[in-house]
Amino acid sequence: MCSSDLGIKFIFTHPAISFVITAMAAGMFAIRCFGALLAVYVRDVLRGSTSLFGVLGSLIGVGMIVGTQLVRKGGRGRSNSHIVTGGLAAVGFSIALIALFGTTPAAVIGILMLGFFLAFIIVPAQVLMQEHTPKSMLGRVTGSMVSVIIGSQVLGMLFAGEIANTVGIRNVYYGSAALLFLLAGAGYYWLSRDSEQAPAAA
Repeated sequence: MCSSDLGIKFIFTHPAISFVITAMAAGMFAIRCFGALLAVYVRDVLRGSTSLFGVLGSLIGVGMIVGTQLVRKGGRGRSNSHIVTGGLAAVGFSIALIALFGTTPAAVIGILMLGFFLAFIIVPAQVLMQEHTPKSMLGRVTGSMVSVIIGSQVLGMLFAGEIANTVGIRNVYYGSAALLFLLAGAGYYWLSRDSEQAPAAA
């Protein structure tokens, strides 16, 4: 069996690693769907200018910078898996908030929250992956995760516009939020069943 097959087999037979990769992919897919439609959302829903689009686009980065500084403090006393599932639900809530109100203040708050809670997915997910992956498999698992994340971003950008033309931008945002809520609930249940599994040996 080749090394790539071994890496894929390890991923799909390890609940924590499977969840981490799925969570990262779903989070990036939702973010790319959101980002791909943001300019049209600002123009058609918020009736805003290009300046507003620039400000809103930068707020995701601002939220992530703040979130990465506070994620360990905010998640103190909680397992990394629970932080990731909470981050997924919070990102979903942020997107739903933006879609629900359709106003500039709600968009500012929601986008800041989105970036902030995205850090609660990315940072603990990477820690969780390293904890549960043997050193001999870490390169293969990391490579697979990066491939899945990039692929999910491409799919999000590719299909977001076409879906929005069919169901509307706000419904795409609601759908992204629903996907993240569903994954958060499934991940919480899935990982709770695997809670007694010890981290992989170094």
